[in-house]
Amino acid sequence: MISKRRKSLKDINSIYILPMIWYKLILPLQKLISSIKPDFIADIESRGFFSRSALAFQEKVGFIPISKANKLPGKVLIANYKFEYGEDRLEIPMNSFEKDSKIIVINYLFATVRTANAAGKLIRKARSEFIGYSFLLKLVN
Repeated sequence: MISKRRKSLKDINSIYILPMIWYKLILPLQKLISSIKPDFIADIESRGFFSRSALAFQEKVGFIPISKANKLPGKVLIANYKFEYGEDRLEIPMNSFEKDSKIIVINYLFATVRTANAAGKLIRKARSEFIGYSFLLKLVN
């Protein structure tokens, strides 16, 4: 049964039904967070929000959602960016962290490098310390 499920893994949501695979994927991220000790983990729009917020909870750090336009309540900081097919916008809650907070962006896969760059710009725009990115990704041919 598991081998059939394993063949059907297409995105991050598929790991939630396979606890041992989820554990093996999240454990290196947990070790990374323990070693760099950020104040916050940020994630972009929204498939990874479950696992990233759980990781933040486990490591006793805050979680920041970064979303596409008009999905977050309250005041937001905005970063517009261009990609191959047009333009888009990312938003981050304005008062979700203090300036000079150390923040890492963790995501399972980015459609473009420009999306990742926009997330980093948002964190810098909020006058926080952008630690960097960590990506969970598997490439197959």
